Amino acid sequence: MVQKREDKRTAVTTVHHIITPPSAQSPAGASLYYAWFAAMHTRIDVAVASTTHSELQLNAIMDEVAANAWAIEREANRFDPTSALSVLNSAPANTAVSLPERLCHMLEMCRDYHRQTLGLFDITIGSVGHSPRYIDTLYISNQSATRLDDRLSLDLSGFVKGYAAEQTRT
Repeated sequence: MVQKREDKRTAVTTVHHIITPPSAQSPAGASLYYAWFAAMHTRIDVAVASTTHSELQLNAIMDEVAANAWAIEREANRFDPTSALSVLNSAPANTAVSLPERLCHMLEMCRDYHRQTLGLFDITIGSVGHSPRYIDTLYISNQSATRLDDRLSLDLSGFVKGYAAEQTRT
């Protein structure tokens, strides 16, 4: 069975399938549930085996997973001029920009990863005149961030897919 659900804000479809394998191959009547959706310029495929959830429940869970991925994308997509990250990237230096709590958390995580990897993980790599120390020109406080240098440009593209997957897992 295939069900298509469309998120009206993104016009992206989630496709659901329930595959019930022969009982000899499935533990205690488990059903394999498969869904995919597009987010972050990627097709995201998810497969879940369940003996306790109905198809309706699994559809609802998958819709929530897709909605969460789309919400993360709307906040952190540097290519979308309306995203919170784009607003921060385009704000004049020394201007505090209010950000969603989740995006502030992502930026703080990226700064920590930058330090832990001695600069190898770097969300500022696309900045004009890039320097490994550019991350130090980003000030994050409460639910806002300030770029202290106009040349600083943040790109979370290499981070958000893993972040979204981790949010799904938990």
